[in-house]
Amino acid sequence: MGRKHGRRMFLKFLNTHKNGRTRTQTRCFEEDRRRCSQAEMIERRLSDAWENINSKENVNFHRAIRWTLCIMTILSVFPVNGIMSKSASGLSYSRKSFRFIISLIVVLFGFLELILTIRLAIKLGFDIKSISNIVSWMTSLYAAIALRRLAKSWPRLMQNFSVKEEIFLKYPYMPPKWSITISMTFLAIFMFLMVTVERVLFYTKVVYESNVNYNFCNATVPFAEHFFKRQRPHFFDLIDYHPWLQPIIEWAHFSMNSCWAFVDVIIINISIALTARFNQLNERIISEYQRTMNPDQWSQLRGHYQILADLVAEVDLYVSNLILISCGNNLYFISYYIFKSFTMFHDSYRPDMTYRIHLWFSISLLIVRAASVLLIASNINDASRKSVNTIRRLPTKFWNIEVQRFVDEIEMRKVALTGKNIFKLTRKLILAFSGTIVTFEIALLDRVRYDESKRLKCEIAF
Repeated sequence: MGRKHGRRMFLKFLNTHKNGRTRTQTRCFEEDRRRCSQAEMIERRLSDAWENINSKENVNFHRAIRWTLCIMTILSVFPVNGIMSKSASGLSYSRKSFRFIISLIVVLFGFLELILTIRLAIKLGFDIKSISNIVSWMTSLYAAIALRRLAKSWPRLMQNFSVKEEIFLKYPYMPPKWSITISMTFLAIFMFLMVTVERVLFYTKVVYESNVNYNFCNATVPFAEHFFKRQRPHFFDLIDYHPWLQPIIEWAHFSMNSCWAFVDVIIINISIALTARFNQLNERIISEYQRTMNPDQWSQLRGHYQILADLVAEVDLYVSNLILISCGNNLYFISYYIFKSFTMFHDSYRPDMTYRIHLWFSISLLIVRAASVLLIASNINDASRKSVNTIRRLPTKFWNIEVQRFVDEIEMRKVALTGKNIFKLTRKLILAFSGTIVTFEIALLDRVRYDESKRLKCEIAF
């Protein structure tokens, strides 16, 4: 009896000890699992936070430029659908879309303006102002058509761009020091505001001039009709004046004028993106060139450089015509406005303050635009050659055949955007551009007379 009782007590002790050990093991396992889950949760949150930061700083070009394209779409100069999509695959171009129809109306309006401007110049005689009006409408019309052609190719270009820049959005490449999204958006907003300010100053000037002309001529028609007929003599020489027609004409005119500015914006934004990718490659080379890198790693860097160089060449196929018209337009009108500034005090009609403010603001804006295009676009060439000096400081013991191939690739390949392969956007072009303006200005001052006195004449003219 005592033996059975002792056996039961021993088994109870074993069960109790086993259950206690099981509960202890279970509790320890649950604590370990809780600690593991907390660690995983912290790691997941850190990963999400890094991805969030990384998505803001190291975004692809499609996402960086979309706010710029939104402004261009509002102005009806870039009819692309899906601009706000997360990836380039969401972009599309359709001739049945509302954006396409509106942009087509703007282009047709520009063509009509050009034809009527030429007609009036033939009727009244050519001078430097009528020629400048014709050149202005020709370049605006060409810019509008070129932007539409770029919009048609934009989905394909952005898809190729996104594929080739994908490697620069991941480790070991670090995000650019400056957010390309902020840079591009700020530039687009700034340019839109400057174009708007220029239009406000222009209308302030012409309203003042029309008021002087209205009183001088003792006009009997309403001032609004006199003002718009004086501003659009080529239109109202053929059709009767209607108040509802003028806002439509002015909106289309503003959209066509915006084509000038946003051709420069597109070129600058593309240059910012390409320069940022070359800078990422250069920073990686600077951070790793003193480490023991095997030939395969140097071969990989050379391959990434080739990807960027090929991307620049591909982009150039789409935007070289825009670069040509941008540089030509800026060159001509900087010379023309500087010529006006030199001759405005030599006329029988002394210019008023509104005229001078608008003139100098226009000159300043044109110079800033031209300098921005040349300087920022030439950064592509500078960034593509920057890593050569770093690689040449590599110790001899780390030099190998792949390093030599990389150096030869950089030195022999001239990476830059071009103007239809007529010229390349490099630092040397800036000096040539400035010299051309000076030469053109001397020729204008020596050979051409500019007469503003006709602004007081009572007949409808330029």
